Amino acid sequence: MHYHFSRDGDTFSLGGAEQSTANFVVQLIGRSPVFCKIEDLYDIKIIRLRKFVYIESIVNYLLVKFFHLRCNNRRHVSVHGTDILPSLALFNSCVFVFFRSEYDLFSYRNYRRGFPALVKFFSFLFELPFGQLYNFFLSIEVKQNPCVLISNSGFMANRVNRILGVTSEICFPIVESHVYSTRVPRLCSDFLLSYRHSFLVMANELVKGSRIVRYLARKMSDVGFIVVDRSIDDPYISENIFYLSPSADNKSLFAHVDALLVPSQWLEAYGRVAVEASLHNLPVIASAVGGLPESCVNANSILVDNYTSCDSWLKSCTEFISSRNS
Repeated sequence: MHYHFSRDGDTFSLGGAEQSTANFVVQLIGRSPVFCKIEDLYDIKIIRLRKFVYIESIVNYLLVKFFHLRCNNRRHVSVHGTDILPSLALFNSCVFVFFRSEYDLFSYRNYRRGFPALVKFFSFLFELPFGQLYNFFLSIEVKQNPCVLISNSGFMANRVNRILGVTSEICFPIVESHVYSTRVPRLCSDFLLSYRHSFLVMANELVKGSRIVRYLARKMSDVGFIVVDRSIDDPYISENIFYLSPSADNKSLFAHVDALLVPSQWLEAYGRVAVEASLHNLPVIASAVGGLPESCVNANSILVDNYTSCDSWLKSCTEFISSRNS
C-alpha cells in the first residue's frame, strides 16, 4: 500500500505540524516520507495563487479531473494543506489524509488588526464561494475514495465531522519525551539571573499571541520573558524580553523558567510544546482555544478562557506568580 499525504507552501522547512506528521509516517512505514510539492508528481503546470489558496486548490483539482491525470509514483510522498483536494483526485491508491490545521478546511478567522483586518475581511468575501466549493468537493472526494482520515486532536476531528460530514481517527502527534539538558544556554544565564520569575514563550507571531506577550511584559516589568522568534538570527534584549532564535537548546530552559506561556489566538489544532513542557513538570498557561485544552495534561496547567483579552492574561499570570511566592 502506498501512503500519500498533502502539503501546502513552496518550501520544505518542517514546522511542528509537519514534523509530527513525518514522525507518524515513520511509525507507519518504517522510514521517512519524501516531502515534495504536488507539481513534482506530474508534468502539467500547477497554478500557484499564494493569497487565494482555496481558489488555487479548486483550479488544480479541476485540471486533474479534466485531464484525467494519475500519479504512479512509487515513493511514499507527503503533500498537505490545501493540496489535499487535487491530491485526492490524482492518486489512485489508498490515501491517508491528515487534518492538522484549521486551514485544511475553509472557514473565516481574521487575526489581523486595524486596516489589515479590513483588507482580510474583503478578501474573505471574495474567496467565500470558492472556499465553500472547496469544502464541498473535498467532502465528495473523501467519501468516494478509499481514504483513511486522521485528525491530530479531538477538536480537529469535530471540525472534520461538522464541515465534511465524515468521521476521522484521532491520532495525537508524537511528542519527544526525552530529557533535555538542564544547562542554561550561555546567552540566557545573565538575563535569568536578573529576574526572580520568568516565563518562556516558544513563538513570536501575531496568531501565536505576540500582542499578549508584549502587553504582559509592560505590565509585569519585574518578570523576565524569554521569547523564541523564528524571524531573527541574533538574540537581543528589549526591556524585560529576551528574544532568541530557535535552536535545540531552547527547551533546556524548561528547567529554569516558572511556566510556559501559549497565548495562541488562532484555532491551534494541538499544542505539542505544551505536552513537552508538561512531561518535564513545567506549568503551562495556555489559551482555551482549539485543541490546546487537550494538550495541557499537567495538573498545574492554567487555561485562559477569555484568551483574546490582555487583562485576562494579566490576571492569570499575576495570580500564578503570587502562588509561587506564597
